[in-house]
This record gives sequence, C-alpha cells and structure tokens, in this order.
Amino acid sequence: MLQDVLGRAWDRRLLPRARKEKSLPQVLSPEDALRIINALSNVKHRMILSLLYGTGLRMSEALGLRVNDVDSQRMVLVIHRYPPLRATCTSAKRSGIYRICFPIAPPGSMRPSFEVADILRDYLDGYKARYRLSLVQQKAVQAILNCRTAALGGHVDCCAACGHVTAISYNSCRNRHCPKCQWSAQQRWIQNRMEELLPVKYFHLVFTLPQELNALMSSNEAKLYGLLFQAAWQTLSQLCAQPEWLGAQPGRIAVLPTWGQNLSLHPHLHYIVPDGGLAPDGVTWMKRPDKCFLPGRVMARLFRGKFLHQLNALYAAGGLDFFGQAQELQDQPKFRQLLGLLYKKEWVVYAKQPFGGPAQVVNYLGRYTHRIAISNRRIQQVDQGKVTILYKDYRKEGQEKSMTLDAVEFIRRFLQHCLPHGFQKIQYSGILSTRNRKTKPANLQKC
Repeated sequence: MLQDVLGRAWDRRLLPRARKEKSLPQVLSPEDALRIINALSNVKHRMILSLLYGTGLRMSEALGLRVNDVDSQRMVLVIHRYPPLRATCTSAKRSGIYRICFPIAPPGSMRPSFEVADILRDYLDGYKARYRLSLVQQKAVQAILNCRTAALGGHVDCCAACGHVTAISYNSCRNRHCPKCQWSAQQRWIQNRMEELLPVKYFHLVFTLPQELNALMSSNEAKLYGLLFQAAWQTLSQLCAQPEWLGAQPGRIAVLPTWGQNLSLHPHLHYIVPDGGLAPDGVTWMKRPDKCFLPGRVMARLFRGKFLHQLNALYAAGGLDFFGQAQELQDQPKFRQLLGLLYKKEWVVYAKQPFGGPAQVVNYLGRYTHRIAISNRRIQQVDQGKVTILYKDYRKEGQEKSMTLDAVEFIRRFLQHCLPHGFQKIQYSGILSTRNRKTKPANLQKC
C-alpha cells in the first residue's frame, strides 16, 4: 500500500512479525499439592515441602531456619534474607498458618565483645598527649563515638504490613571511617555495578607503592594518593593504546585501600579491567588474544617512571609538605637520594588471571569499596592498655594470627587511614567512566 498508493519506499525487514502465543505456566491445584506432600513417607521431608509450599520460601531460606526463628504465639516465621530490602510481612495465603517477617539487620549484627569506639573512649586522651588530631580525624573520632548512641537519636524498625515492632535502634553516623557503618552503601554499590557489567572476562590488577614513600605519603595524602591514581591510569591507557598490546581504549574501576592486615600504612590500588577495549571507531570491541592482559614487569616499570617523574615535578614546584619523619627529605640531596633508591628498586604491579564470571568481579571488589582498616570482629581482647587483634599473614598462605599492640599505637595505626576530606577512594575511567557509563558499556551489553 505504501509503495503503490503513497509512492513511499518500504523496507520489508521493518515489517513487525507476529509474536508466538505464550502459554500460561501450569500451576498445581491445592488438592494435587496435598497429594504430593502426603506421598512422602519421611516426616522431615514432608515438613520441609509443606513449609516451602505454604510460605513460598526458597530452599536456602528454609534450610537457614532455627528453632528461635519460629514464634508459635504470634504465628510468625523470621526469615534471615540478605541483602534485605526492607522490613516486610507477607501473609501465607496458601497455608493460613504462618506469616513471614524479614528483619533489616545485616548479617552478623550481634554486638561484638570489643569495638573501636570503646578503645577510643578509654585511650583517646593518651593518644592526644602524644599526637595531634587532624580535622578529618577529629570528625571521624566524634562520629565513631556517637554512632548508634543516644547522641544521634533513634528510630523504630517495624513491619510495613502488620506493624510489628522488630527493634528499636539508635541512628548510625554514616561516616566512611566507621567500622559499624557502610554495609548498606556497599550492597547498593554492588547492585549498581552488577547492572553495568559487560559480558566479558575481567582482570584484577594491583598497583603497590614502595614502603620508602610512607613518610612522604603521610605528609601529602591528598596529593600523592591522587598521583597514585593518575600514574596507574596513565600506565594502563598508554599501553592499551599501543597496537602491539591492544590498540583500544580500556576501562577501569579503581579502589584505594591504604592499609595492610596489621593496620600499617600500605597504599595500593585494586583495579578491575575488562579483558579488552573499545577500538578507535567507538563500536568494535578488541580483545587481547593472550591469557595475560598486560605483562606485569612492563606495567611496573612504566608506572614507576610516571609516578617518580610527577613526584619530582611536585618537589621542584614546592608542592610537597614535610612533617614528622619526612622533614629530612626537605633537603634536596636527601630527596635526590630517595629518588635514586626508588628508581633502582623493582616496583610491584600484580596481575591476576581472569575472574570466573562478572558477578564474582563485583563481589570481590565490593570487599574494598566501603570498608575501613579493621572491623570490630577482628578485635579479640582489650585489657590494661593492650589491644589484641586478628590478622592474616599472606606470607604464610593467609594463616590467621593474633597481634598485641599498645592501645595508643592501635589508635595511631587506625587513624592514619582516615582519607582527606572530599577524596574519592573509588574512581572510574575510560569506557567505564561516569561520562561513558550509560552509553559505551550499554551499547556493548546489547551486542
């Protein structure tokens, strides 16, 4: 009709095709379900199947039930589902026996025996007698001390359907350095990144700074942490732009942990990168043919050169501060001696094999995005000015050990990991940057 009457060109490929009829799923009647349940001779199996059918639980939720989760007086089952969306209550229409309540507390929400806040309350005065608190550290300490106390007020957790009060809780401080906060933010971050994953394999890269820079890092946290992000990304993008390595634009999600297992200063970057990149035409996806994304030694030497070159430029422009142990580096001969030592040293850029799947990528990186140097559950004992903590010794295949520190030394190690005000510890670049996140990866996901 368009061609003959209106004289318009018509592409038959654009003609919408009729969709196939979809049949409704077969649903068992209550009588059929009862016959199946009664056919089981084992009482335990019959009880499990009745519970699954009557309440609509998943198998993992049913297996996770405990005796204390059954409230026979109120006819309520308490189901521990994580990550929980909200406190809710669902009527069991098919059985009419139990309702289901989902608590909103995160896993392992029982109060640990010792907390960082308790150590700060008892030994902060001793720390102030020897060290000075920066403005960021003062805010972090105040937030940790007030977190989930009457100082911040409270709220009532109740079921949205039945109105049952599940808990009365104090408000959280939501400070990113608090050991008791950031769990919900971590789950939201993981969920958002899950939606943006590409259907490709991913590599895990780790850029580590030598310990000889620790004194200088403590005096120039914002500048040198930013320099670490910049030098690592320039290394990756320069190598990937060369045709012999990839010849494409890469992408990265970078996270900055500044601590080691023993709370020492250990700034390093965790990179998650796809195993390819976007060609200059902006459409073609180019992939590395080798199992190794980029050679670790090549990345390490290029990263070393870029970081030290820009560090020297900062020093020449008078952009570095020198406090504490870094005061001696203010003399030019001492600084040149440090640069010479760092140029001779082999830096470490660790490249892991590809992850098993995209979901594993996000879950792995989620461990570092919203966590601090130590959790309260790693604190074993606090007694007579001594703090005993658990840590993993990766030199011995992650063997778990205990370490005892002076309380003031514990506070010093903990507070040295407070990031500068406004500093972003999670950064996105390349095809995974904030600007390209809704365009380039979205187009690749459809391929």
